[in-house]
Parts: sequence; C-alpha cells; structure tokens
Amino acid sequence: MTIFEHRYQWQAQKAAIRIRAGLMSAVYQKALKLSVRSDDQNGITKWVSTMSVDAENVKAFVEVMGNLFFAPVEVIGNFFFLFSFFFFLFSFFVYK
Repeated sequence: MTIFEHRYQWQAQKAAIRIRAGLMSAVYQKALKLSVRSDDQNGITKWVSTMSVDAENVKAFVEVMGNLFFAPVEVIGNFFFLFSFFFFLFSFFVYK
C-alpha cells in the first residue's frame, strides 16, 4: 500500500505544480495586457498577488484532495491484510 501511496503523492505533486504553473502563467500574461492598457499599477499588483495566492491554494487542494479518496482504500486494504494474517495464524495453530 505504501508504494502505491508514495507513487500517487508524487504524481499528485507533479500535477499540482503543473496546474500552479499554468495558472500563474495565465495570471501574469493577463497582468501584462492590463498593465499596458492601464496606468493604475497598484491595482494590478494587488490583483496579481491575490491570484498568486489563489493559484497556490489550488495547488495545495490538488495535492491534498487525493487523500480523501485514498484513505478509505488504505483502511480497507489494511483490514484485509490484518484479518488474513489472523486467519492464517488461527488456522495454523488450531488445525495443526
């Protein structure tokens, strides 16, 4: 289970970084277009900063969201291995 979880975490982190990079690229391209049209640099800077924080939050969400789906699978798998181990021990000592 741990191998699959680490593999998933690695893939989720890669996907989250790519999503964040794409969002940040779109934000900065939009900011460059707006800064050419407008003289209000303070408003654009604030907007870019806010969108940067939002992109970071999306990245964190993508990284953590998989745990909601993977945790029940991990619990069920662990119970399966635990009960199969106890069944093996019980059958080995009782039916010897």
